[in-house]
Amino acid sequence: ERRKQLVSQVRKMGEEQKIALRNVRRDLNKKIDADKKASTITEDDADNAKEAVQKLIKKYEDEVEKLVTGKSKEIEEG
Repeated sequence: ERRKQLVSQVRKMGEEQKIALRNVRRDLNKKIDADKKASTITEDDADNAKEAVQKLIKKYEDEVEKLVTGKSKEIEEG
């Protein structure tokens, strides 16, 4: 029973971290759009920046998922 609670907590913490990453992505995309609108950066640079941000966020979301899965298995196995 306790192991199930711990696994649930680990998954919840993992999801919170994914949400935090998505919030960072949203904020960065807003900044990129603002810079593009202000003509600080070109449209191509903005698109490249958004793509780079997406790749980084995806990389770290996958890392969080891998850690959550590993820790969950570790807890379940005891």
